[in-house]
Amino acid sequence: MNICIIPARGGSKRLPKKNLLEFRGKPLVQISLETAVLSNYFDQVILSSDDEEILKIGSRVRKVELLNRPESFSGDSVRADEVVRMIANELNLGEHDLICCLLPTTPLLTSNVLKAALQSYNGEGALFGVCKTVQTPFRTFTKSADGVLSSIFPEMLLKQSNDYPVTYSDAGQFYIAAKKVWDSNFSITASPEAIGFELSYELSIDINTQIDWEMLQRLHP
Repeated sequence: MNICIIPARGGSKRLPKKNLLEFRGKPLVQISLETAVLSNYFDQVILSSDDEEILKIGSRVRKVELLNRPESFSGDSVRADEVVRMIANELNLGEHDLICCLLPTTPLLTSNVLKAALQSYNGEGALFGVCKTVQTPFRTFTKSADGVLSSIFPEMLLKQSNDYPVTYSDAGQFYIAAKKVWDSNFSITASPEAIGFELSYELSIDINTQIDWEMLQRLHP
């Protein structure tokens, strides 16, 4: 079985109702649902939400199954990993069944790119979208209340920036693994020997804040 789970709760704090924001005439969550369906890769595409408006939008998209998320899995502290595990157990999935968690705020991800990532998964470990970091993490600091900076990588400050290794960031788009991998890792991104599927930075805007939303609209009108 190949399953796609799109977790889209209603209570976003940093960007209220972000899953319902319209981009190019469609709510963000609808775009992600259509991307999953159009990949023609999944036996089931499941929308999990606690929000009636989000579920109503999901009902418009063919081949999408709706799951009302219980209140206990709808709080700010609930991780998408937990939602995936809950649904996988409800469906009695086998340990080798493939689960793709596709985030609902991925309007620039195409079905072809998603399918390419799915086809590259070898059934072991986890695979998720990454993009090259624009600002190097090796010159990052924490700052105390009185303004004193502490380097997170103090040994790297003695090197030229062009000697730094290339780094990658979680693109916040999709996470692919067999059920056994989801079950054995609290965070799928921390699973041993995870594979990164490289995505274009320009097409991988992770929409969590008003700034992210404005950037998306500015770069992709």
